[in-house]
Amino acid sequence: MNTVGFITKNTTSGISYFYSIVSDTITVQESSQADHIIRKKMVDMKSSAVLILFETFLEIDSKVIDPGKDVFSYTEKQKGLRKYIEWGHENRDAMPESVIQNARIMTKGMNSMIKHLADTNPSKKELIFIMQSVIDTCDSPYNI
Repeated sequence: MNTVGFITKNTTSGISYFYSIVSDTITVQESSQADHIIRKKMVDMKSSAVLILFETFLEIDSKVIDPGKDVFSYTEKQKGLRKYIEWGHENRDAMPESVIQNARIMTKGMNSMIKHLADTNPSKKELIFIMQSVIDTCDSPYNI
């Protein structure tokens, strides 16, 4: 799982705390920089996290064997997610907030793909979890 979030700001010391989770590693960071710099760092981290989650989703999906995948709309959704990832990497530095906003929109494509899979498919739960991780990452407030 990959995600990032804001924890708190100590108003006395001015130090802000935030975390990132990459794979199995949780990192808590602190910064005494100005709020707008911390917010920019959070936006950059979020945009990277959602792209990694989309890549992970497609990686797991590539290994899934299910008759529900043998439809045109499924392959079109896969192509859409790949195009989003490509666009996201090209624009992450210039427009990280747009990458995050579009990630939230693209979860509709993830959800559509998941609906095609049989409930008995063991990978379906993993894909649902990744989609929810994207949603949680995109929707978590900065609260700085």
